[in-house]
Amino acid sequence: MQRNKPWIVAGLIVAGLLSACGQTPATTGSKPEPAEVKPIAGTDLSEVTLVAEAAQRLNIQTAAVRDEQVTRKRTVGGEVVTSPGATTASGTTSRVASASKVWVRVPLSAGDLDKIDRSQPATILPLAKTADTKGVGAKLDTSPAAANGAAEALFYAVEGTDHGLIPGNRVRVELVLAGSGMQRTVIPYSAVIYDLHGETWVYTNPAPLTFVRERVEVDYIDGDNAILAKGPSAGTAIVSVGVAELYGTEFGVGH
Repeated sequence: MQRNKPWIVAGLIVAGLLSACGQTPATTGSKPEPAEVKPIAGTDLSEVTLVAEAAQRLNIQTAAVRDEQVTRKRTVGGEVVTSPGATTASGTTSRVASASKVWVRVPLSAGDLDKIDRSQPATILPLAKTADTKGVGAKLDTSPAAANGAAEALFYAVEGTDHGLIPGNRVRVELVLAGSGMQRTVIPYSAVIYDLHGETWVYTNPAPLTFVRERVEVDYIDGDNAILAKGPSAGTAIVSVGVAELYGTEFGVGH
């Protein structure tokens, strides 16, 4: 997983849930408890049921698990060179940015080389990124000259006269990773909760105001989305806001 884990330890406690509904654990009367936690037979899980007022005040929101085609990319550093197979262009004295063809050398580790989808073009970007930044497309050079250095770097050819690339300059290179374009299971990253052991979970919503924790395996994080290796099927309703509160409710934190 390529992102720091947001360790949620259920500091949002049941006492807060109770007070949100204007009750305390000692309150007696006709009003039902704001939350009921009922063990699920044969499992170590529980079914959490909220009264409508509690769910509303906690702003519990749900989203549907979805299957969608995803494109996974990685941005790495590269250097503009004058020929494929060149190890460096640092000594180049030319400052001409209108050459009809240049190459971008992209050094990668052996492990990273295996992760690149070499059939897909790369996007070359300047180091300084602005809202108006536009990339330049580049195709992988598979010629013998480029292949000589393929164990340590890939060479992407950029053709044309208006690319603005100057030999010797450092650039950012956006590469497409292998497996992109496949259908994957996607959920909001906000739906994921980590327990004290680092296990990842979501809360499904099988019935109105009813929530059940389910283990998931997160393959990687992409912005606000989590791409799952294992989890609920597409269309399943899961909690996207209020996850930590439900976790605290299930385990009775604050009692």
